[in-house]
Amino acid sequence: MLLLLSFLIKGGIVAVGEIFSLVDVNAFPTNPAVGAANNGGILSNVIEVIKTSVSIVGEELLVAGITLPLYFYVKNNKFGWVLSNLIGCLAFGIMHIVTYDFQLWPCLMVGLSRYPYSQAWKSTNSLRGGMYIHLISDLIILVPAMFIW
Repeated sequence: MLLLLSFLIKGGIVAVGEIFSLVDVNAFPTNPAVGAANNGGILSNVIEVIKTSVSIVGEELLVAGITLPLYFYVKNNKFGWVLSNLIGCLAFGIMHIVTYDFQLWPCLMVGLSRYPYSQAWKSTNSLRGGMYIHLISDLIILVPAMFIW
């Protein structure tokens, strides 16, 4: 369910950008992992999946290092989790600013669509829940790029 929510958030942000002519989605830079998958053979694709899997663990730990300490300080607030999670999501989006050639819209999409990953931490009481959803989400995009495009 959280995985589906992540894709719905991405789609919603893209739709808002297109409907209100805020951004040209076709001008989004390609994620380097997808670009590497398009250009490589089977061995380089397997290596790319391994690299992506390792980087996801690092990304989750970085975001947890922002979100969880913030939550510790605001957990008594009614919206403490929502606020700390949103700040962590925005930080995650900013971490991708170089990846997406300093374009803010893709970073906003990537950042906000990770909200369900952090929600999985809370639901499972473990960072692994978010890591698994993040990995599956990235592989849903990466694996077809390896074999279709």
